Amino acid sequence: LGFYFFWALPTSSDTYWHLSVGREVAMTKHIPTQDNFVYGSNPTDYPSTEWLAGLIFYWFSQTFGNYGMPILRTALGTITIILFYKTLKLITKNEWLVCTSCMVTGYVLGYRLFDRPESFSSAFMALINFFLLQYFLKNKISNYIFLLPAIFLAWINIHAYFVLSLPFLFLYLFLTAITKNIKGLFSLAIVNVLVLLTFLTRYKAITGLFIASSKIYEVHIGEFDTLWQRLLITNGFDLFRQISLDIYVYFLIFIFFIIGIFPIILKWKKNLPNIIVGCFYLAFLLTPVKIIRLLSPAVLIGFPYTLNLIYLYQKVSEHNLVYL
Repeated sequence: LGFYFFWALPTSSDTYWHLSVGREVAMTKHIPTQDNFVYGSNPTDYPSTEWLAGLIFYWFSQTFGNYGMPILRTALGTITIILFYKTLKLITKNEWLVCTSCMVTGYVLGYRLFDRPESFSSAFMALINFFLLQYFLKNKISNYIFLLPAIFLAWINIHAYFVLSLPFLFLYLFLTAITKNIKGLFSLAIVNVLVLLTFLTRYKAITGLFIASSKIYEVHIGEFDTLWQRLLITNGFDLFRQISLDIYVYFLIFIFFIIGIFPIILKWKKNLPNIIVGCFYLAFLLTPVKIIRLLSPAVLIGFPYTLNLIYLYQKVSEHNLVYL
């Protein structure tokens, strides 16, 4: 996967804008409040929620030359897959299944791993998902959760996907409450408060981000298409061959998720925590239906819990067979 991340993936045209912003921050020594690289009559005010990513991009390019961005891309992709691997190991010890799942997810991840701040978000989301499932499956709270406020402090200056991870923290806190883990509840409450306080440090920029996000549909941008629009991009011509492989992987995971969650729903009174967590992951898996660019994060986050559901389904089936 490291070779795939380094050699096979293209660079986005947006990368050069981020490099320019990073150079501006390095030279001026302050966070920009205007986009000085846009020309025309459009307003140049913008929410500077990605300046730190640009600065990191610029440093890698200055330090390692043309290999700077591939090195950073490979490092972030590899860290993401390692965290994904550790998450899967919470569910199964089957090394072949875990490694195959990592290869498939790494391939899907590559569709969005093209030298944009989004690469940082993939690693951060994989880490938070690991913390959440580690508690849900093993009833263990990692001491490393106290790094989350520092991660979010950096994240709100790197990429907008920090918003997607807030529900993870609230769900984590909720699980400690319903399982009456007082020590864990206290620790998670402190972490959540500190994370919310980090948002106050960039309140104006985050507000500007939401205002800017409300305008993304004023012009057509392919990566903000719905899943349906992407499926019918050729108006039905050669339909099944023109659908990219990552979408087929997504559909496969979604189908297995529905199969796995069904017996839990039938016995919802005995599986309330599973129902709550299942609804959360289902909502996350459905995000690409609205915005196709969220497909890679949906696979990255939804795959481990789907695998857990399949194992639960297998156990229920074996139990029913023994009963019969």
